[in-house]
Amino acid sequence: MIKAKKFKYPPLTEVAFEIKFDPKLRIFDKLSDFQELIASKLPQIGEEHLFPFSSNMPLEDSTRNLKKRVVFEDSANKKLLRLSVDGFNFIEKSYESFAKYQKEIATLWKDFSDIMGNLSLNRIGLRYINHLKIPYTDELKDMEKYIKPYYSMERLNKEKVKSISIESRILRDDYILTIRSGIISEDTTDKGKHKVYLLDYDCYLDNPKLIKNVSVLINKYHDVIEKQFLSDLEIKYLKYMERGEFN
Repeated sequence: MIKAKKFKYPPLTEVAFEIKFDPKLRIFDKLSDFQELIASKLPQIGEEHLFPFSSNMPLEDSTRNLKKRVVFEDSANKKLLRLSVDGFNFIEKSYESFAKYQKEIATLWKDFSDIMGNLSLNRIGLRYINHLKIPYTDELKDMEKYIKPYYSMERLNKEKVKSISIESRILRDDYILTIRSGIISEDTTDKGKHKVYLLDYDCYLDNPKLIKNVSVLINKYHDVIEKQFLSDLEIKYLKYMERGEFN
């Protein structure tokens, strides 16, 4: 087993924590009180409206069902909190450490739930999105020097593959781990041409009615995701995360 540690060049681009609960209209009525508590950390405020349009839904119905979300953001646009009548979603784009992120989650959620009162939880999840830059070659299977893909590189080796995506949903004990992976783009930097490989982990529990301590659950999710991430990498990429160079 590879021992987890803090890497100097991690590929992590975004971390998200989400809680879904039964819809409560009082959420928006009490947001001004919550805003006062977080104003120093997330001073910017805005709104988003989701448009749930599909080919099977009449336009007038989709307009009627527009979903409103209030968004709180820090001045650097690196931290984002989205709130709706049925959801709490905190996104961090400048992740420093799990301990710091967990503390922020615990504080925000406690302040929110104290003001909003009893909420019936439906989902608690933690998501880590990684964009790995892999040295470009014409041989697709060469990527296997760095990662352990969830599909056969050999079958596509001679193809000019622009992108690949695959999603796996794995039931483990009382939680679900969704893994999204694949080649999402090509990129050129001062260090050369790369393929960008996605490793997106979403660990969650549906219907967590009996959960008392959210922090304990999030700590468990973090350990699950970290273990899976390390097992999906070859030694060459682990060394890159330490040194910042492929050699």
